[in-house]
Amino acid sequence: MLLPTSVRYSIRMLIELRENEEPMTLAEISKRINVSEGYLKHLATTLGKAGIISCKKGPSGGCKIAKRDTTLLDLMRVFNKDLTLAPCLDGDYKCTLYDKCEARYMWKKVHDYIDSIFESITLEQF
Repeated sequence: MLLPTSVRYSIRMLIELRENEEPMTLAEISKRINVSEGYLKHLATTLGKAGIISCKKGPSGGCKIAKRDTTLLDLMRVFNKDLTLAPCLDGDYKCTLYDKCEARYMWKKVHDYIDSIFESITLEQF
């Protein structure tokens, strides 16, 4: 299982912001985490709309964390990513064994367990 790039890079970005009291520019963050400033701008826009960070333009501008209780599951949802382990768990796919498939029940348990772990990991623990 591989977390999406948008989530992995957002975590790196949020760790940098968490470690600094003052707002940071995307250029500063880009240099520190080796992610292009353009991609960080895309992430910052999405994270800003979700209320996780706030960014201010101008000479004294930069980004800072707005929601410190953000969880890993929140980030997955912000970027519309789901760790669906099997197609039958997303609700749209039903094979002929759907109602009696033991494997589907097992995948559902694993999926719920992963979600609960991701929900318990906050920005402060990244």
